[in-house]
Amino acid sequence: MMTNAADDPAPDWRAAELEGRSIEWMEALRFGSPERTLGLTREGRWIVALDHDQRTELHELAGEAAIAALPLLQRPFAEVKVALERRLGSWGTEEAHEPPTDTIYRAALASGSPFWIGAAASWMDESLPRSIPAAELRELASSKRLDQSVRHRLLRVAGRLEAAG
Repeated sequence: MMTNAADDPAPDWRAAELEGRSIEWMEALRFGSPERTLGLTREGRWIVALDHDQRTELHELAGEAAIAALPLLQRPFAEVKVALERRLGSWGTEEAHEPPTDTIYRAALASGSPFWIGAAASWMDESLPRSIPAAELRELASSKRLDQSVRHRLLRVAGRLEAAG
């Protein structure tokens, strides 16, 4: 289940350690099972928090750690975007109002999982990738292990990227 971290958009900054350095971060969205939290640091960087028993483990949303954010793809993109806008309000940067789509797309495509690739392709239909070239999507669309509907969606997104220049 995905929920807003709070009804009040005022930030609730928390102190924590991330990769050996002290940071302040706020919850943006809770999602998935087991529960995960998409967060934003005071510097405007996305993180994912994983709850383990009595402790929370933080990871910068990059590389392999982005895999923890894949369950966001199970929600409609518009729902995630609206929830982030509602929660962050004017407290984040303009980029922070957009889900960290390209990072999540890259993790989904790198997973090799037809399920996650298909979920990412659905989001790409609503929010074009900014750093994934059309040629990469076309090559992926040639994979026979993906459902035909996913291959067609990837080709459609690639075509839109090419048209956008």
